[in-house]
Amino acid sequence: MQNIIFDLDGTISNSAEGVRQSLNFALTEMGAEPVAETDINRYIGPPLQETFAQLLKTDAQEVIDEAVAKFRQDHTNSGHKLSRMYTGIEKALNELKREGHKLFLATTKSQALAESVIEHFGIGHLFDGIYAGGGTMDKTELLRKILDEHSLNANACIMVGDRDFDIKGAKETGMRSVGVLWGYGTRGEIADADFLAATPDVILKNIKEYRK
Repeated sequence: MQNIIFDLDGTISNSAEGVRQSLNFALTEMGAEPVAETDINRYIGPPLQETFAQLLKTDAQEVIDEAVAKFRQDHTNSGHKLSRMYTGIEKALNELKREGHKLFLATTKSQALAESVIEHFGIGHLFDGIYAGGGTMDKTELLRKILDEHSLNANACIMVGDRDFDIKGAKETGMRSVGVLWGYGTRGEIADADFLAATPDVILKNIKEYRK
């Protein structure tokens, strides 16, 4: 398995505090009720358009787009700076890179926000490509884009993520998957992953199993 594709929020980045700040900034600006801290996890990962359509109870695209723009404004200014890397993930990324794997990032964030977070963490040099949906591409489409642009064989790729659409994207593109248990998804929603990882070091063990 030469190519490892990582999700961002809930896999590399513990972004709950920053997402809650930016989400509630946008909701308040739109005259809506803020999201409680205990409910934030369900809104981390899915495309922002889906999240705001649900929270604002609307399918009016102009309203959704306005809310997304306000979220991105706050997240670019300060929200992303509240993100922290999960313990052990930087070590795992560095070890995978040293072993010769190509590393990619696939996130539904906008390209600018994804790059801001990676720059904030100082790990941009570890990735061979950063791919962001920005509300126009879901995880499956992002994975197909990575495969196409880098002429990769899906059988030589692993998707690492914490939500059901990460695992679904891997299956729909013919990749194997590792579901991480420290993120925002439940064990149940990632149960179809080929492997589950309770800590980042287990990702390394899983990938070594794939090599056999």
